[in-house]
Amino acid sequence: MQDSDTRAFREQMAHMERFVRAHSLPPALADNLRAAMQLKQQDSQDHREILESLPVVLRRRVKRMLYHPLLADVYLFESTPATFVRVLSTMMTVDLFLPLTTFLQSGLPVFDLYIITSGQALCLQPDQSGDAPADWLEDAPSADAAPFAVLGIGDCLGEAAFVFRFVQPFSVRACTILRTLSLSRDGWKAVVASRPDFAGCMRSTIAQRVLRLAAEREKGDRGYSPWPAMAAMVCQELEREGPMASPMRGSAPAGTDVG
Repeated sequence: MQDSDTRAFREQMAHMERFVRAHSLPPALADNLRAAMQLKQQDSQDHREILESLPVVLRRRVKRMLYHPLLADVYLFESTPATFVRVLSTMMTVDLFLPLTTFLQSGLPVFDLYIITSGQALCLQPDQSGDAPADWLEDAPSADAAPFAVLGIGDCLGEAAFVFRFVQPFSVRACTILRTLSLSRDGWKAVVASRPDFAGCMRSTIAQRVLRLAAEREKGDRGYSPWPAMAAMVCQELEREGPMASPMRGSAPAGTDVG
């Protein structure tokens, strides 16, 4: 089956290349078409439609098997129990993004928390990002749109703006085909409602990281950095919302299953 799928994909790519040549499409647009074809192939390999068609209990078991190993090593969950991370893995969904897609935009709210499972993304200065709607296939970034960070497998995207509910201070753009696990706003609300103590652990972990990066930035001039401004916003939100309980890692979760 895999050989036949590979052969079919190669035939589709060959047809697409002939289409590009026949219509003399510009290189940037041709690259977007190739990337879209590859994205479709990877999407079929993820079998998302099959997963969503499963009964809820079986779907959760499969998601735990697929997603928990990666989530267990993400900094965001370093202060939460492993049992909680296993439950949270059942709430995550897979998202795929084409190269050059800006899916987090500076100055706008963040409605999903993303964790990269494959590919890379660039963090861009807000005044150089060429921000566009998230589903727009952009041309290659211009030379002056220099990234200040490159993110890869296991890195989180937009977590501070997502959890503390301020607008995203910088843009994030896929530089390869990017696969992520995402937690929706409704999923986060379920976590907060069912386990405010573990949600508090995540908030504290994010806050500590932002404050640490801001402190490191203050030690020397390293060019553009969003962290000092983000640290100020995080501190403001912490003061407004007040502290949340932070149980030690390894304590067993009690009460309602957030999944």
